[in-house]
Amino acid sequence: MISFRETQDAVERVTQLLQSVEALQSVVDHALSNLAEFRSMMEYSHAKRFTSPAEALSYIDKVLIPQMAGIHDALASGSVPHLKNLKQASDQCQRLMLNLQMLTEGLEGGLIP
Repeated sequence: MISFRETQDAVERVTQLLQSVEALQSVVDHALSNLAEFRSMMEYSHAKRFTSPAEALSYIDKVLIPQMAGIHDALASGSVPHLKNLKQASDQCQRLMLNLQMLTEGLEGGLIP
């Protein structure tokens, strides 16, 4: 049977893990900002009117690819730990829910005084 203290501890752990939501939101907001900047770089490449394919490729290689790689890396490194915490919170909630269901069923069945 689960005690009130165990329930409280489980809820506190879930609450701690769910703090990752705010941090993850910050990572996503930063990525969105970077993607908006990247879009303006792409639009610039259309307005620039490169004089040769080599000039366009140079812009892609020196500007666009490094920018996209940076956005990718920042999003990957910034989101993975927070997504891991959210998965742990989900698992913890599932365990807590099962424990509370067993308790409720025990109370309804008259197994627990």
